[in-house]
Amino acid sequence: MEEHKGLDHENVLRLLYVEDTTNKDLTYLVLELCAGTLTDYCGSKSKGPILPPDELVLYQIANGLNYIHSRDLVHHDVKPDNILISMSTPVKMKSSDYGFV
Repeated sequence: MEEHKGLDHENVLRLLYVEDTTNKDLTYLVLELCAGTLTDYCGSKSKGPILPPDELVLYQIANGLNYIHSRDLVHHDVKPDNILISMSTPVKMKSSDYGFV
């Protein structure tokens, strides 16, 4: 979580706040709100925003990964379930799930 808190890029999901419970059994993470995952969109489950052209979607995913690589980090679990679709206009792809970074 410490590494994720330090990430600041338009194509990386933002970790806004972390709170441990008093008994330390649970940790609450407050993350940036998104419309859904790339898996949802490809499976037609999402009625969310219209995605940009495929080339731009791929560029944004690669751009986010390039940013974390520039910070000497590796994602370890890149898949459509871990690519989120922003609620902003224009729509942006956000890489997520930094549990194994």
